[in-house]
Amino acid sequence: MAEFLIGERLEPFVSTRVKLAATGVVIAVVRAEGRLYSTRKTVKVTVGGCG
Repeated sequence: MAEFLIGERLEPFVSTRVKLAATGVVIAVVRAEGRLYSTRKTVKVTVGGCG
């Protein structure tokens, strides 16, 4: 959904919002120094978006 290119002299910090229609798994993948790192988290969607 998004790609962020962060220069060598910058502190690597990214924050974003994603609108989901249903409960599901969100996966983040980072490529650093030629290696790939990933993490995943189940995000629960509630009626009206509050919960």
